Amino acid sequence: MYRFCPDYKMRARPIEEHPGKCEQATAIMLMIQNNLDYAVAHHPHELITSGENGAVFQNWAQ
Repeated sequence: MYRFCPDYKMRARPIEEHPGKCEQATAIMLMIQNNLDYAVAHHPHELITSGENGAVFQNWAQ
């Protein structure tokens, strides 16, 4: 499933830069992107959250 992995490095943008319609939705996207940000995440390619006990998604296709 790595073929669905983006070819650019994921980074968490400030919440003001997200195109969401409501602040709650953009906050969820920001939390997910924090877990995939190379500067923050432990294992961003494996989709592991910062707690290292679960995955954001099961694979890149999701």
